[in-house]
Amino acid sequence: MNKMKLYVFWGTLIWMVGINASCDRDYLAYEQEKDRIYFMPGSDIGTTTTIFEDWENSDTKQVAANFYVMGFPSPELRKINLEIVDTLTDAVEGQDYILEKELVMPVNEVSAYIPVITWKRRKEGDTRPDHLQVGLRLVENNHYLPTMSDTRIFLYNKTVPQKPWYWKEVVLGPWSPGLMYKIIEQYRSLKTTNVDVYNSIHRFMGDNFQASYWPSAVEYLVIKYVVTPVYYYYEEHPEPGVVVIPKPIYE
Repeated sequence: MNKMKLYVFWGTLIWMVGINASCDRDYLAYEQEKDRIYFMPGSDIGTTTTIFEDWENSDTKQVAANFYVMGFPSPELRKINLEIVDTLTDAVEGQDYILEKELVMPVNEVSAYIPVITWKRRKEGDTRPDHLQVGLRLVENNHYLPTMSDTRIFLYNKTVPQKPWYWKEVVLGPWSPGLMYKIIEQYRSLKTTNVDVYNSIHRFMGDNFQASYWPSAVEYLVIKYVVTPVYYYYEEHPEPGVVVIPKPIYE
């Protein structure tokens, strides 16, 4: 009887040790599991659309996307890997866009808005469709395992600069893209050269020199500090395609 009890005791002990070892292995396996990563929640394939606004004079435009981690923050930088999805892509890398060389989740963060792609402005004479796109898919690496919403389309819509609805020829002169860009450039320069004037105009014109209304006092400032310097600039540096504006009068 004592021998039977001894067998039962040792059998139970071995069974319990086995169970505990299994639990430890399961726990370690869970601890070693990679965090999940995905684009902004929503449909399986989301879309980020880009255009060059009328007031943008740059030939390139950087575009970012939201990334989310299903897991815990890390004290280390963690790389994010992407691959091009050929079936969702008709833009040409290098010609139409450039991908960021390295995407990294910031330290101690589980979400971030990270630059992904830089579009190049379409050139005149490009007869391809107005819409070009790049499909990008999250790829597993040492840090992350992709999960839901792992693919996103980055879409570029071609636009041609148009005369803005707010453009007042009696103040700004006959519209042309070159003149518009130069006026915006001169306006923004006031932020450092004459901040008081800039702030007075900015209340009505915003960052990109757009407004539906400005009072006569602001119109005076626009003519004197924005239009007049541009007028004299083109007097000394005429450019093809830029309409010459009449000499401004602000007295």
